[in-house]
Amino acid sequence: MISRDSRKIGYILAKYCVSLSDCLVDYEDNRILELALASGSFLIILTDKHLLDMSPWRGTLIITPADFVFRVSAMRQAKRSSHLEQALGIRDSQQGR
Repeated sequence: MISRDSRKIGYILAKYCVSLSDCLVDYEDNRILELALASGSFLIILTDKHLLDMSPWRGTLIITPADFVFRVSAMRQAKRSSHLEQALGIRDSQQGR
């Protein structure tokens, strides 16, 4: 039995179906690019070397899972530092010098 959600997803994919041939080295990789384009993705996370070499592809960043984790961790660390500095008033005292 096909669920309502899977029929909806199938409809969306059929409605926005595109056929690409941007990745000439590995033709099957084009399916990933087609899905990213149809879904409006701004980020693709994978380990496929052919696709990683194409980054940024049509304005879409393609990165590895390890790079994604690194970037998220760095953003969280920066946010924590910013909140800590604000709570301690460090920025205000440095700006007054």
